[in-house]
Amino acid sequence: MRTTVRRSLWVLLAGVVLVGLLGLLLVSQRPRGRGSAPGPWLIMRIQEPGGTLNPIISKDYYAGAVNGYVYESFLRRDPITLKWVPNLAESLPEISPDKKQFTFRLRKGILWHPDDNELTPDNVEITADDVIFSHHTIMNPKVECQNIRNYFQDLEKVEKLDRYTVRFTAKNVYWRWISVLGSMDIVPKHIFEYPEKNPELFNINPAGRHPIGTGPYRFLTWDHGQQIILVRNEVYWNKERMPKIPRIVFKFIIDDTAAMEHVKKQEIDRFGCSSEQWFRDAAEPMVLDHFRRFRINSIGYNYIGWNQKTVFFKDRLVRLAMTHAVPRQRFLETRMNNLGRVVTGNFYVGHPSYNQAIQPWPYDLEKAREFLEEAGWKDTDGDGIRDKDGKKFDFQLLLPSGRPIYTDLAVTVKGELAKIGVKMNIRGLDWASFISELEKRNFDAVTLGWAMGLDPDPYQLWHSSQAGVTGSNFIYFRNAEADRIIENARREFDDDKRNALFHRFHEIMHHEQPYTFLYNRPSLMLVHRRFENVRKYELGFEDSEWWVRPENQKYGVSY
Repeated sequence: MRTTVRRSLWVLLAGVVLVGLLGLLLVSQRPRGRGSAPGPWLIMRIQEPGGTLNPIISKDYYAGAVNGYVYESFLRRDPITLKWVPNLAESLPEISPDKKQFTFRLRKGILWHPDDNELTPDNVEITADDVIFSHHTIMNPKVECQNIRNYFQDLEKVEKLDRYTVRFTAKNVYWRWISVLGSMDIVPKHIFEYPEKNPELFNINPAGRHPIGTGPYRFLTWDHGQQIILVRNEVYWNKERMPKIPRIVFKFIIDDTAAMEHVKKQEIDRFGCSSEQWFRDAAEPMVLDHFRRFRINSIGYNYIGWNQKTVFFKDRLVRLAMTHAVPRQRFLETRMNNLGRVVTGNFYVGHPSYNQAIQPWPYDLEKAREFLEEAGWKDTDGDGIRDKDGKKFDFQLLLPSGRPIYTDLAVTVKGELAKIGVKMNIRGLDWASFISELEKRNFDAVTLGWAMGLDPDPYQLWHSSQAGVTGSNFIYFRNAEADRIIENARREFDDDKRNALFHRFHEIMHHEQPYTFLYNRPSLMLVHRRFENVRKYELGFEDSEWWVRPENQKYGVSY
């Protein structure tokens, strides 16, 4: 959650975007300015991030897509084994026998990115001071990162042992400490440092619009409403993983249909399709001639979340009625070409934590009516809309605009609810505005998706402590037994015992229906054929391996 701790947080299970730099910039000297020479770029489509690329405070999926090329952490996932391997750290951490102390040693000589706008000088090395600063910032209650902070709350202290070595000491054991600490966002202290009495300044630091990391790409420009451009870090420390694509361009295209038109014109190199586009547009000869198609496992799910702070959805019976009124299987078959599976809970359907014994609630409008009647929602004035205590059952569903699959789902649900006396209004917003309304809890119901981690912990989304204004439990789900299970699961190192706890948690979620869990489906990706060495791994690509033959370089000169 924040998926593999946080990097995934707000979710939209769409395809993400990347792009390489021009050949003339790939000399030994680092590039300055935008440059004008052509080169073998990689262009992808995303929605414009919602205001900041600061990795600690951003809760935006698209910001995370960009930051994944700029910032780094102690460890990374091996694409084949999916196990943690050293990244900024020299090795995996040393772990004390009681599993409460974790010692990480940074590699020496790794430099923060230089910057054309002189936000930072050249040749500044990442050290233990940056790690300590990043952790203290995460734990500062005035910094807007409650979604991350919950994972670190059981740390007792963080110590600098020398210039490159940091030791974390925990108050309690936690089965995910390696994941949490190993994937912690590390930001440059010399850029983000703030006066002790004014930690709020971290939230508005200019580097939020101009990220500075240690990764294989460095930030070049953010053209509002158009694109973000990254260029290859020519002094990247990891020569074995030095990318061959010199420039990555993230194009901001809100509408799925418009994005596909760019694909057909070969103006986008990598694109995540909807199910409809996969069988229709992506199957056209003009697309197949130029693009390869990939199905990639997705470890997330889509949902409709019911805000339990509202008069409409505080009653479990009403939420259960809503789920019975959503034709999930029919929608999956007719609108998504049966690509995927209806899900019933918070975990990835292929993970042992998912309770396979639980079957989806059926589509049953008569049962939905019964639940609403039992909950006291009746049509007392004969106008076709149910009411209770003088309040009409007339609510609003919030969704991100520009994605037909969300709109089609909303229209379908609206029609089904009208049959049982419930009026639903649809409110679509651009991504930045959508995220803003979500964070302010300004909605009755919302449809979106979560990308899950490989080592799931439901705390961030479902523990009652996360139901405040800055946590990820934005539908205000509270359940004492669920809280106890989540807390106990954090201390359980035996996989079978922990999964048994998660199975019971799954049962509670199925009973309470804080979400109507919709479906899990594969990511459907198009990649332009001019890219060589494109390999599909279990959960995606390693585009640092991609390259383009000189004769196939769409944008110009060889690198």
